[in-house]
Amino acid sequence: MNALDAIFRATVSLLLLAAAAGCSGGGGFAADGGPIGTGITASVAGNVVAVVASSDTEQATPLALPEVDVSIDQAPGLATTTDAEGNFALDGDFAGEVTVRFRSGDVEATQVVDVPTGALVVLADVVVSPGRIEAEAGRQVGFLGRVLEADCAGGVLLVEDERREPRQFLVQLIDDTRIVRRDGSAATCADAATGERIAIDGVFAPDSGAGSDVTALSITIGAERGARPDVVEDVPFAGFAAVVRCREGTLIVADDEQRTRLRVGADTIITDRSGAMLGCGDIAVGDRVAGLGRLRVRQAGPIAATRIVVARGPGSADVRIAGAVVGTDCARGVLQLDDGDGVVAVLIGADTVVEPALTCDEIPPGARVRGVGRVRPAEPEIILALRLQVRRPAR
Repeated sequence: MNALDAIFRATVSLLLLAAAAGCSGGGGFAADGGPIGTGITASVAGNVVAVVASSDTEQATPLALPEVDVSIDQAPGLATTTDAEGNFALDGDFAGEVTVRFRSGDVEATQVVDVPTGALVVLADVVVSPGRIEAEAGRQVGFLGRVLEADCAGGVLLVEDERREPRQFLVQLIDDTRIVRRDGSAATCADAATGERIAIDGVFAPDSGAGSDVTALSITIGAERGARPDVVEDVPFAGFAAVVRCREGTLIVADDEQRTRLRVGADTIITDRSGAMLGCGDIAVGDRVAGLGRLRVRQAGPIAATRIVVARGPGSADVRIAGAVVGTDCARGVLQLDDGDGVVAVLIGADTVVEPALTCDEIPPGARVRGVGRVRPAEPEIILALRLQVRRPAR
């Protein structure tokens, strides 16, 4: 970690002293991978943005957003239906490796996720198609565990959950990880000594299925379990500014695995690393951003940003992109994608890998596109596609 990264972490920690002071939750699941009741309520929440009627990429038909039934296989009787905006939330006494099932008419798909005891797991911007789902972000909030080992030089904590048959988790630390004590005072990785009880808010690759790794965005040392309100405040986020829409009050923060939609309002505090106040217009595509926001459990799509710390970017950054094609300019090789908050231009370049192998002219409006692109401050209005997966509508 260089000096600027250390300053960034210290600045964010001081700005966010209240982060996770009331965190709750705990990690773990049974030795055989199945859930065991603990008497502690956990939650799986998220939002569905599209349902695709066919798994055939040549004949996939996006549907107008219908109701989707969501349930957990290992918790019989626990089910819900998405609301008009596609939001869902399941609360119950479950934990461990669980299968979340999505069903709408003849379309059915499942996703296996790890749910630490008492934690909130969020799958954001889900597309449901036969046999599989695609989510743009995965988030774990309120995961409690006990430190077994700390490799601060390598940025890794080995954490054990608090089940009768404990399971170990690898917790990855990044430059943007906020580390505080329970009283809100700033701390460092060195304070996460063996035996310390910590609360972890972090992210996981949404397409990874079951796994025991999480990237920590916030850690509270000496944490205790507490009640989780319906509104979860101070949810951390980090990444690069992929799309900046100040007039609409939206900001998309992404890396090559996560894509988070933020709402930016008049009460959002925006600063640079030194603490100097900034405005939304000072955020440039490709800038490195981190901060806190308010996540409504039952409206889990966008996060209302409360505080944002901005650092100048490296010149370009690779980010996750997704959306439905609403127009094309194939003379320039540009797809116009509706990303849920607006329209973004995605350029198909000479080196772009498209699956299946399609030209711009062969990708019609209505197709769903996802992949990884590169944002460049020199051309902030266009994302250069690196890899794209395309689902064409029925002919």
